[in-house]
Amino acid sequence: MAFQLGDFPQYVALFVVGIVAGRRGWFDALTARDGRRWSIVAIGCAIALPIVGLAAGAIGGDASAFLGGLRWEACVGAVWSSLQGTAIIVALLALFRARRNRQGTLAGEAARAAYAAYVLHAPILILVSLAVRPIALAPAGKFLLVGTAGVVACFAVAAGVRRLPLAQKVL
Repeated sequence: MAFQLGDFPQYVALFVVGIVAGRRGWFDALTARDGRRWSIVAIGCAIALPIVGLAAGAIGGDASAFLGGLRWEACVGAVWSSLQGTAIIVALLALFRARRNRQGTLAGEAARAAYAAYVLHAPILILVSLAVRPIALAPAGKFLLVGTAGVVACFAVAAGVRRLPLAQKVL
């Protein structure tokens, strides 16, 4: 997956909103009702995508109009992507807050290492991908293997790095 420069403002904005939301207690104010509402938005977006794709001719195989330029399809694609992502994030936050709001030792350590895992994940995933490259396995199998091993490796390395004296202040 290539980075798309046009998505970077969204990443920065969501990061800032996450910091503000955490400091102002917005996450604590999420209710199960909020989660249901945002779940409906996420489901609506999922249903709308093939309908818009059909209307734009993308279902027939040409999705190039969604990839950019001054086209209504590109605008709809960008808005859809942002709305779908936000709806899923808020719905899951509310769902897990209402039903799974507890944490064991391993989850606590993983939570403390999450930012470090985010910062370090790219080179770790590349190394894991290179390590499994010679293994004869179907692409879906390699995806599962790299995904599973990559997540474990990212959090293990992050937890180790966080134990370094200077890293604790940054990560």
